[in-house]
Amino acid sequence: MEGSSFLPVEDMRKESTLSLMDFMAKKPQESEIAQLAFRVFYERLAAKLKTACLSVCNHNRIYDGLDEIVFNNTMIKAFNHAGQFFTESKDEDEVILNLRKWLFGIAKNEMLTELKKIKLNQLILVNDIGIYESEQKDDESVIGECAEMSILNQALEILDEKEKGILLMCYQYMEEGSKMPSDIVDRICKVFGVTDANRRQIKTRALKKVKAQILYLQSKMAVK
Repeated sequence: MEGSSFLPVEDMRKESTLSLMDFMAKKPQESEIAQLAFRVFYERLAAKLKTACLSVCNHNRIYDGLDEIVFNNTMIKAFNHAGQFFTESKDEDEVILNLRKWLFGIAKNEMLTELKKIKLNQLILVNDIGIYESEQKDDESVIGECAEMSILNQALEILDEKEKGILLMCYQYMEEGSKMPSDIVDRICKVFGVTDANRRQIKTRALKKVKAQILYLQSKMAVK
């Protein structure tokens, strides 16, 4: 979008960061000017936020592209909840500093949300692979679940980063009985630089590898 009927983009770039947040907060009433303000907001803060997201995800790199997902989700949250940002200072440098802290907090929460999704969908993956024993008693099932998750995590380690990332992301966004939404498919393909056909092939190949490795690990445990 090159400009707005309300305010040219060049004029919006002259606005303070606090004013941008105010414009973004008016999204329900003035969508066009809010989107223009977000464009300038993105120009000012995206680079620093990307670095922050890389940092916050650095110790939790379950798959390549996690930081990009956290970054995108943080930007969406910032746009949708701009009215929640508050600072007493009007000084531009202090406003930006406080805004970065606010964004960093959102990014940390988004990372934790993504990690929870992955853990939940690893349980779905376990069920798909079929290593749960439904006849276990309640006390045994707790021990069994821990052991089986441990086996699954070990099995996932044989995959390269792209295979592991694609497999986990596919299960992360999978809904039983539903086709994966096209925007999610596009997102996965973009993160890993693959076509949809390649994504499906890699997922199938990765799942076969994991199943075979689980059988191998289970056989070793049985011998012990």
